[in-house]
Amino acid sequence: MMALENAEANKVEYCKKLGIPINENDLLTANLLSEIVADKGGK
Repeated sequence: MMALENAEANKVEYCKKLGIPINENDLLTANLLSEIVADKGGK
């Protein structure tokens, strides 16, 4: 769940919390995640 949350998180704000100064122009892509496909976990 943390990986999914991070995938959708605002990277500028996330990096700011870690003390890493970036801006939107530093990112190669934004909102790359467009779809999640899952199964029932083998049940």
